[in-house]
Amino acid sequence: MGLVHWWKWWRLRRVFGRYTDRTRKSMVLANRNAMMTQSEAIQAEHLLAGLVEEGTGVGVALLRYVEVPFGALRGMDWVHMPWPGQVERRLPLHASAKQAIVQAIDAAIYLRDNYVGTEHLVVALANQEPLKSQLELVGICGERMSEQLQILRALWAGEEARMAGRWSEAVAAYRRVLAFKPGDRSTSNNLAWVLSTCPDDGVRDGMEAVRLMEWVKSEVHGNVWQYLGTLGAAYAEAGDFKTAIAWGTRAHKLAQGRDEGRWEKWLAGFAESKPIREAAGADAKTGKAT
Repeated sequence: MGLVHWWKWWRLRRVFGRYTDRTRKSMVLANRNAMMTQSEAIQAEHLLAGLVEEGTGVGVALLRYVEVPFGALRGMDWVHMPWPGQVERRLPLHASAKQAIVQAIDAAIYLRDNYVGTEHLVVALANQEPLKSQLELVGICGERMSEQLQILRALWAGEEARMAGRWSEAVAAYRRVLAFKPGDRSTSNNLAWVLSTCPDDGVRDGMEAVRLMEWVKSEVHGNVWQYLGTLGAAYAEAGDFKTAIAWGTRAHKLAQGRDEGRWEKWLAGFAESKPIREAAGADAKTGKAT
């Protein structure tokens, strides 16, 4: 056995049969869905219907992240919700479902995961014809789903690291997102907030934070108080407290109390040439937009 073939075989062994609990539940719901449509086998569309009905897996989070309209998805002819107390009869897998599961395993291997989750099923289903053409009608672009999953994971990693005070990790994660989605406003804002306010001197960079938030000055997002606040925090870290006060004041007024009084305190600090410093795990209702 060649080295390449051995590596693939070893990776396959690591993931084969290692379905998450949510994936298994989705398959049970897919079986029920197929029965309701009087199908003789579980098809790929039943797998997706079961995954949507399960509703709590990373796969559904991924669909929500790419802004799939769930109302339209549930309204498709092949989506039927199971009824309570239904007597189970295990149906065989249609060739399309088998192919989707194989592709889900391939997706897990590609992403270096040692399990098959609902997210891998979504990636597989979104890239499989004829389901692919149907899904594109509701905004699921098969070619980009794996990339979108990596973006979502990087976002979660950034939030987890920020809340734990692992500032360098948070910055690295947000940069990974921006590598996939240059100019993404929410991520740019979150990264700029960390670069402006974290207590680690080696991580902060006010000038970069200002550059990241320049778009706030000219675009419609100038009425989002969190974005304005981040720009104010960035200018304070860069040493321009006069400009920081101007943007911070606008953020404070637009917040209308949702900042829980923090901008009043921070503006007083700006008047004394003191930039913002946030502790690990701080509630980010003030400058960071989630």
